[in-house]
Amino acid sequence: MTNCNNKYVQEYFDLVESGKEKANKKRLQNIELVKSKLRLDIYFEEDKIEKSIRAIEKYFFKLFPFQKYILACIFLRFRSDNKLVFKEFYLKMGRGNGKNGLISALAFILVSNINNVMGYNVEIIANSEEQAKTSFEDVYNVIDDPHNSKLAKKFLYTKEKITFKKTRSSIKFYTSNPKTKDGGRPGCLIFDEIHAYESFKNIDVHTSGFGKKPDSRTFMITTDGNVRDGVLDSYDDEAACVLDGSIPNSRMFPFVCELDDPAEVDNPEMWEKPCPAINYLPELKQEMLDKYQSMQIRPHERNEFMTKRMNIPHREEATAVAKWEDIEATNQKIPNLEKYTAVGGLDYAEIRDFCAVGLLFKKDNKYIWLHHTFICEKSPYLKAIKFDIDLAIEKGIAEITKGNTIDPELVVKWFLKALEKYGIKRIAMDRFRYNALKETFNKYGIYPQNKEHPDGLLVLIGNGYITHNKVAPLIDEIFANHKIIFGDDPMMRWYTNNTFVDIDKKGNKSYKKIEPKLRKTDGFMALVAAISIENEIQFDNNQGELLGAITF
Repeated sequence: MTNCNNKYVQEYFDLVESGKEKANKKRLQNIELVKSKLRLDIYFEEDKIEKSIRAIEKYFFKLFPFQKYILACIFLRFRSDNKLVFKEFYLKMGRGNGKNGLISALAFILVSNINNVMGYNVEIIANSEEQAKTSFEDVYNVIDDPHNSKLAKKFLYTKEKITFKKTRSSIKFYTSNPKTKDGGRPGCLIFDEIHAYESFKNIDVHTSGFGKKPDSRTFMITTDGNVRDGVLDSYDDEAACVLDGSIPNSRMFPFVCELDDPAEVDNPEMWEKPCPAINYLPELKQEMLDKYQSMQIRPHERNEFMTKRMNIPHREEATAVAKWEDIEATNQKIPNLEKYTAVGGLDYAEIRDFCAVGLLFKKDNKYIWLHHTFICEKSPYLKAIKFDIDLAIEKGIAEITKGNTIDPELVVKWFLKALEKYGIKRIAMDRFRYNALKETFNKYGIYPQNKEHPDGLLVLIGNGYITHNKVAPLIDEIFANHKIIFGDDPMMRWYTNNTFVDIDKKGNKSYKKIEPKLRKTDGFMALVAAISIENEIQFDNNQGELLGAITF
């Protein structure tokens, strides 16, 4: 065990070194970093530490050992010049572990007479006003609490600014567009959720006049995120260099909590690595267990759980639309749908390749998808495709079309023929594909919904994440719970298995091909189009007539 002359730092050392608290590699490196500083001529400001802890636990919440450890390191100085040992605090941990709560309490302490620096202004910065106000409002609510009337007399406070009278130190919040930035001299900058910062522009605005106050400090608090090659990755890289000793004289304090290996997510005992508060907060633990179970059946939630809870981002990961066993489960008997009303979807990606059409029904709490594919005989990829197209033709779910392109008449007439058995409320397709079919649709009096044609059959939807973000949760659910029926349609199962969910740097989801040429996704994309308008029909909507159905 390592001996330290501060009881809170010593307590944390003992918890980790004894194994009572599981710490990831970077937290272990953080301890070694602090130990290396303790070998120098330094001292803890014990009076400030004790007063801070008493104030926080009186007005805010009971501190956990790791929070007391961080707080103690905030008040650590060199004896030689009385300067702070750590000036920049990089605090990265999973969602729900009290980052904002701690930073709220620290802002309160730093403007007060506990810190006792005149004009030690604290600025809280985030990308959105809602996020920027989070910690500010925590402090405001503590001061404004009727039970804290004596405390309130020490402050001047409004919804925009909190000032401690004795030190004339204030707390203000700013967004990424700080038009009201007054060019003051802050003593402390707090950058909240820096994973959302795409560039250093916002940081530069606030740090340009920084460092003129004594004991200036910066706090960066965050979970991981989906914006890559931005501010977060830069701080991650710097923190790693500080922790491995590559930058020996850095005054950064990197407290980075994350899994050491993505596989550890399947062992809840390892969750303490990214979430140091989990064993002190039963509700957080239960919430995480619930989210973990949910992501097993809803693949789109895995990225969120790994990134925000485990601090292990999925970088350019191809996430399957559904597990293969869930795709196989679409092979259920198709119920009698005659005279039922459906919505249609189509994907006409390449006129010399494939075109998929289909009808989506709702019955008995299930979604039923009847699909058909047109394949151009001149398709340059036809012979190379590793799928039994002859079987699909035999089952009547595909056909080879003559000529150099797929005739738009075939597409429109497929829907016309479907009307002999079913009603069709609307047909969805993306705007880009509509251009290739426009004249043929208009020939049969089929127009997009707009002011000129309020009852138009066609719904023109956005392509890519504009539509895909909207439908992803429902698609995950109906596959996971086996609520989508294809019947014995191997081609739809192939289409679905060829599709992955691409998540961009802002967290937007798009369905894309695993392989761009030979693993087709047309049928799945037609399904996505139909699901985007599924609220146009109801479950069990057979009323003995084609309610809402269109005629030509």
